[in-house]
Amino acid sequence: MAVSHFFENLIQIYSPSYQEAEVLDYIEKELKKRNAELLVRSSGGIIARLKATDNHFPAIFFNAHVDTASNGKKPQLKEEDGLYSSETGFLGADDKAGAACMLELIDTLQANPSAKHGTLEFIFSTQEEVGMLGAKMLDLSVLTARFGYSLDAPGEVGTFQLFGETHLVLDFTIIQDFKKSHISAINVARSVIHKLKQVHFPQSMTHEVKEFKGTTDSLGSETVFIQMELAAFMPLEEIMPYLEEVKQVFFESGIKYDVEILGESHVTYPGFAITERNHSVVLLKQALRRLKWPAREVQYTGGSDASVFNERGLTTVLLSPGYQNPHSKEEQISKSSLEALVELILAIALSGENLEEAISFSKNV
Repeated sequence: MAVSHFFENLIQIYSPSYQEAEVLDYIEKELKKRNAELLVRSSGGIIARLKATDNHFPAIFFNAHVDTASNGKKPQLKEEDGLYSSETGFLGADDKAGAACMLELIDTLQANPSAKHGTLEFIFSTQEEVGMLGAKMLDLSVLTARFGYSLDAPGEVGTFQLFGETHLVLDFTIIQDFKKSHISAINVARSVIHKLKQVHFPQSMTHEVKEFKGTTDSLGSETVFIQMELAAFMPLEEIMPYLEEVKQVFFESGIKYDVEILGESHVTYPGFAITERNHSVVLLKQALRRLKWPAREVQYTGGSDASVFNERGLTTVLLSPGYQNPHSKEEQISKSSLEALVELILAIALSGENLEEAISFSKNV
């Protein structure tokens, strides 16, 4: 069965975040048709397994999310000259392209039982577009694989990402009571923002005020809410000193102007860094050589299920499915990109025989 068949079926099932039940039903049905073992079906998604045909190959997993960004309109699929787009709504190739390719890989391997591969596990997650909630909820203890690939990075098929940025959100509330202070909370907030410009953030770190709003009660007292974001390709512990410096600016201003400052911060998604010696990278490069494709590493900002899996101890490389202009009415993907991604993940599945020994040998020479 062609990957385009799976892709078209998936796109025709409208599945914005929190509304994935129907698309999960479809995926579960297709898995059962192909005798894949269903390990998990929950609000976090589906985890399925194909048993190894040769234990000399490593256990690996593939991941894609089945929820899509949406403008509130169901996509109307359009295909012209091998290019998919939507006449209304967002297409949803992010990330139904990855999900379709995973189904096609299962179909291909089940139709060729003599193909040699290790245990293959497939994670179809939900709610990725609203903070990777599905990946956070899934019971990953059922997995045999300790590394794998998330099919959800921008860029051309064949490119991959080994680094992910750490992203933090900081929420501050300035509460001014005219019984204590006659300085406006708005003016305190302006003073804080001016002082933040003096913080020496690294050039590689993104820092910006995302939200600034205020209210006044019937007595004239003011409350101002400020939300900031910090993001960088560095571990959390290296970002923490800058977070503390930002908090210090706020709290010192609270003391100076006799206003109450409330502050909290949380990590939206953690960063990760995968070394060239990791099994996931060695196997990926074996597959690329098998296809005679160049190894092209890229780096994009933003979070993904890979951020969550890496934090949870499962090394996860990001692979690009080839979609363009995600989260917009201009989103599109070509049939050739879908077919190429199937080629790549099939090559990954069929590569890596005696991977442990190959890595040990290369370390010693």
